[in-house]
Amino acid sequence: MDRFYCNDLTSSIAILDVEESHHLLRVHRKRVGEVVHLFDGKGTLAQGWVHEVGKNEVLIKLEEITNIHPTSRNVTLAVSPLKSEDRFEWLLEKATEIGITQFLPILCERTESKRFRKERYDKIIMGASKQSLKAFIPQILSPILLKQTFQSQRSPWYFGHCLDTYPTSELKSLTIQFPCTLAIGPEGDFSESEIAWMMEQGGVPVSLGTERLRTETAAIVASTLCLV
Repeated sequence: MDRFYCNDLTSSIAILDVEESHHLLRVHRKRVGEVVHLFDGKGTLAQGWVHEVGKNEVLIKLEEITNIHPTSRNVTLAVSPLKSEDRFEWLLEKATEIGITQFLPILCERTESKRFRKERYDKIIMGASKQSLKAFIPQILSPILLKQTFQSQRSPWYFGHCLDTYPTSELKSLTIQFPCTLAIGPEGDFSESEIAWMMEQGGVPVSLGTERLRTETAAIVASTLCLV
């Protein structure tokens, strides 16, 4: 089943924007009268049929609308931007498929890149949401300094690190409290002072196993342990 995005599913006719219209007509080759499935990214799903095709938009006649309640397993993934743009985009795509609710880029002492291309990231998250048939589209927030995050995220905070000098609990053995935040540091890990500070703030240091993982891999493993 293919799913298309429309930000307004409140009336009997839904209007697809230029990009979604192109995708529906040119990529999926839908024609007038064919069945279409839509979502608004905020929990509303709809089924209808192609009613009219215009120059820059497609009109969908809606027949069935369903409202989905948000999951109680709400997870924010706080992760340092990566030096490799491709790896960071891969992370966003896969974590969206797994079910992350929100992305929070965190700027740490060892963060190598402060690049933030929101429009590009939104498209990747949108594509992954459609492909995995999500009812809700995850948000990606603007980058924030690590030490500001506890002011913006009041949920339980679990963070992974690799230093032997600080204790950790196996994430897979914990009973996760939702909503929560998972924090994964940059290439080179969180610094010792950052680890100590997060623990002082009530963060729970966790281990993802015995293997040493790249940042993007660690983020996917942590997300999977919490949600799958």
